[in-house]
Amino acid sequence: MISFQEARQIVSSKAQSFGIEQVDLEDALERILAENVFAPRDFPPFNRSAMDGIAVRFEDLQNNVREFKCVETIFAGNSFSKKINTGECYKIM
Repeated sequence: MISFQEARQIVSSKAQSFGIEQVDLEDALERILAENVFAPRDFPPFNRSAMDGIAVRFEDLQNNVREFKCVETIFAGNSFSKKINTGECYKIM
């Protein structure tokens, strides 16, 4: 058996580049980018939920709480105004 370093050296010595090519976006599925891509700014330019839903306390789920009272609806671009307690939730829009 060979060491990890020896195996890595063997693999590295056999590795070769497949080159770089430009393809249309529609043909880019399952391909790897040749360089990093950076956005010029955050979008949207504020913190937000990835999708609409209900926010509950993880502790409530661990303690088998399954009924919740909605105490606040949080709209896009807004944040919560108070912390939720046991059995309470936020509606995220």
